[in-house]
Formats: sequence, C-alpha cells, structure tokens
Amino acid sequence: IAVFTYSNDAINQKLIFSPVKQYEVWRFVTYTFLHAGSVHLVLNIIIQLLVAFPLETEQGHGKVLLVYFAGIVAGGLGASVFEPSLMVGASAGVYCLLMSHIPHIMMNFRTLSYRYYRLIAVLMLCISDVLYSIRHCLTKGNLQPRIGVAAHISGALCGLLIGFVIYRPKVEPEASKAIVMFRSLRYLAVVLLLAWLVGTVLYNLERSHVIQIL
Repeated sequence: IAVFTYSNDAINQKLIFSPVKQYEVWRFVTYTFLHAGSVHLVLNIIIQLLVAFPLETEQGHGKVLLVYFAGIVAGGLGASVFEPSLMVGASAGVYCLLMSHIPHIMMNFRTLSYRYYRLIAVLMLCISDVLYSIRHCLTKGNLQPRIGVAAHISGALCGLLIGFVIYRPKVEPEASKAIVMFRSLRYLAVVLLLAWLVGTVLYNLERSHVIQIL
C-alpha cells in the first residue's frame, strides 16, 4: 500500500520485473510491491488476508512469510524463463499461499476443524481461477489485463512443494507409515525445488550474458 501510494515513475522503473535486467536481482522480489491499479491492489490484499490468516494462526507468521516470498521469487524465475515480459503484482505469492494449504491440510488432517470445507474451498478457488484464466486468454487474448500465467503457475507449484518443507504437523502422526510418507514428500519437495532453482538461475545467468554481449 505504501509503495502504491508514494511511488513514482522512477521508483516503478527500479522495482518492476524486467526480463532483460536479470542481473538486478532485487527485481525478482520487488515487483510484488507494484500493482497495475487500485483494483488490482485491493483484490490482492483481500485474497492475501483470506488465504494467509488460517495458515498464520496454525503454522505461525514466520513460516507463512517465508512461503509467501518463496512464491514471489518462484514467480519471477518462472516468468523469466517461460513468459519474459514486464510484470507487477503479488499474485505469485498469493498462489503459493493458496496451494500451500494442501500440504498443511494433509499433515494436519486429523486435528483441523472444518477440514473438508477448507479443502473444498481451496480446490474451488484453484479451479475457478484456472477457468477464468482460460476464458480470459481465449476471449481477450490475455490482454486488458494481462495475466502472468507463468508466474501464477510457478508460484502455485512452489506452494505445493514448499509447504511440505516448511510446515509441520501440530500433532505428530501415530502411524509409522504416515511419518515415512511425509518425510519422503519433504525430501522429494526439497530435491524438486533445488532443481527448479538451479535450472532457472543458470538459464537467467546465460541469458543475461547473451543480452550483455548484444
């Protein structure tokens, strides 16, 4: 809100995500503080509050903050590889929080209240947004506004994986099979996240080198 209120063109140019300025690494995070308008800003704030509040009360502020900014970075990296264009908005972080509900619910299924309703709500939000994005791309050619599809998908996948890494069950499962399963999912998520990070960073380093030569 502060950046949106007090920013100017010079600040926007320094913070916006740019696919040809990968060496200015802060842009992979700071683009989330910029928005395309007041409606864009308000929608992101409302969804953040709705999605983050239950996670913060059950997993803690620090873990949720880490998950959120991991989604922001993942969104920037994904966009730089698959959809390199100027980008603003916090949607990648919001998608990361939304999808991180799934590992959180899985790990705490026995102890959560309204667990079935929460799972249904997460799935409905995901499905409705996917359908809207498909309709928007087919009818408007993904213009006015342009949806950062690559950033959204990257943030969502990051949330699905990093939730298993960061979050913990409130009560340790009694069955040894459950303990082994969640531990295996955590290790698998770490491997996939590291592979994604290394691959996208190497791609950007190579692309940045080529751009500087040109």
